[in-house]
Amino acid sequence: MITSHFPPDFGWSGTGRANLELANGLAGLGHEVEVIACAEDETAINNTYQDGVKVSRVSWKKQPRTGLVAHTIPRSRLMLNLSVALWREYLKCAKETSFDIVDATCSYGESVIPALTGASPVLSRLYDKRAVFVDKELAFLGDTGFKFENELEKFFQNIAVSLSDDTVAISSDLLAKNDNSAAAHLINYPLDTELFCPEGEKALDVEGKPSLIIRMPVKNSAVRQKAVEIVRALMAEIPDLAITIVAPDLFTEDSEAQIKEELAAVGFASNMIISTGMSRLISAHLWRSADCALLLDWKDETPYAALEALACGVPVVAETLLDEQIWLKDKSIILSPEGFSASSVAEKLKLMISDSAESRSQRLKSRQYILDNHCHRQAAKQCVEFYENAIKRSSEGNSITKRIGGFEQALDLVRSTSDRLDSFLYDLMFVHSFKFKVSHWVKKFNRKASKR
Repeated sequence: MITSHFPPDFGWSGTGRANLELANGLAGLGHEVEVIACAEDETAINNTYQDGVKVSRVSWKKQPRTGLVAHTIPRSRLMLNLSVALWREYLKCAKETSFDIVDATCSYGESVIPALTGASPVLSRLYDKRAVFVDKELAFLGDTGFKFENELEKFFQNIAVSLSDDTVAISSDLLAKNDNSAAAHLINYPLDTELFCPEGEKALDVEGKPSLIIRMPVKNSAVRQKAVEIVRALMAEIPDLAITIVAPDLFTEDSEAQIKEELAAVGFASNMIISTGMSRLISAHLWRSADCALLLDWKDETPYAALEALACGVPVVAETLLDEQIWLKDKSIILSPEGFSASSVAEKLKLMISDSAESRSQRLKSRQYILDNHCHRQAAKQCVEFYENAIKRSSEGNSITKRIGGFEQALDLVRSTSDRLDSFLYDLMFVHSFKFKVSHWVKKFNRKASKR
């Protein structure tokens, strides 16, 4: 399995978490799984076993941030650095081990080199987002303004898919967006539904009080203010409500105490604030302790901040644009009051916290939705079927014909991308060369003059 992100490095959400759940599911079925991933820092470069899965973490930050490539296409350079680091480790491992199948998360062509070697059948995996740490790195680099960078990313992804033996995506919408993907294999973000379930120990003793867990970045002042308004409106209706905050942007106990004092000063009295590290250790027990969950500004935590709670039968009220969550097949599973005003959110929370027929129905519905769409054991079984089909096709006589067809598609992509490269170089020269800029305007003036 090739993936840039594999927890615990870079956190426990997004595509990396999905690959972790899938790898654990495959290992649980008795399969040998080896993962190649990027290391969070130089000290994390190692080869270890993690819950029965062999994990090789590689360095990807060796090149300096100076130079023409870093200046002109910094985003593409970063993504290519990631891929090259993963490719090098794969080639090293492939010399020592004959893999039955290579499963590569395809953000920037990670499956290209494994497919070109022909050493093993290759399955490309498509998600609706990049790894969170990659997005943060790209945000730090900023936008150069050149569309060619986006074209390059799509180019490498399409090349990877066209050369692969098979493709899996989390939704049919995502397959449709990929120009060269004819596969129909769908596996949504998987979750360990045996760990995250309504039955079991609870982390919080709320002494019979109604309980609400709010997952939010507490260092964001706008999010804090929104939470204060919602809690004030809700406490007016449920004064004995026990509130616990899970803060993904806190990392120490000292920070927990400080933030709790700051929130209390503005009228937000929470029973407990839990940092991201602690919440991970007791995550399933924590969600079981809640009657309802509120998610604020959880873009970087999608989809697992919601999936974990839903799997424990906890209704989720979230601030989100549901149409953007292509992994969410049933929009009614996550409750998002129109306008998301403090009063409307408080009203919805009050209803879900109560022991009403609607809240009981939502709890059962939430759990069943996860079992039907996100069970990691079921996802692993499906994956094994896809792997077996890919291996069978790769060994059949028509595999050469298919591979030639893949190369033909790749050549078409190269041709179209070369045209975009010409446009990019023209724009680049126009921005950075005064002489070229003068030449551009002179030629444009002469063309207009010749038409008169």
